[in-house]
Amino acid sequence: MHEQVANRRYDFIHQATANLADKSHATTFAVEDLNIKGMVKNHKLSRAIQDAGWGMFLTTLEYKCRWNGKNLIRIGRFEPSSKLCNDCKYKMESIPLSVRE
Repeated sequence: MHEQVANRRYDFIHQATANLADKSHATTFAVEDLNIKGMVKNHKLSRAIQDAGWGMFLTTLEYKCRWNGKNLIRIGRFEPSSKLCNDCKYKMESIPLSVRE
């Protein structure tokens, strides 16, 4: 049963990354460097986070982007990207999560 779940996850990750890296017209992808070890400490979400296979997804996307000549940018987890205005680059010091885009 565990092998079947692992194979389904692996198949899904390869299909999703192929759609992004092979069939997408985008030439650059940006992903946030998440603190997965810290997120797993939340006991209510830990199983869902581990089942998602984020590390495997990012590794697979990275090598497929290299293979197809596309760029993968990793954004640091402490970058204030959701606090910055995309026009004037003004940084809000405190902003509630419900307002961020």
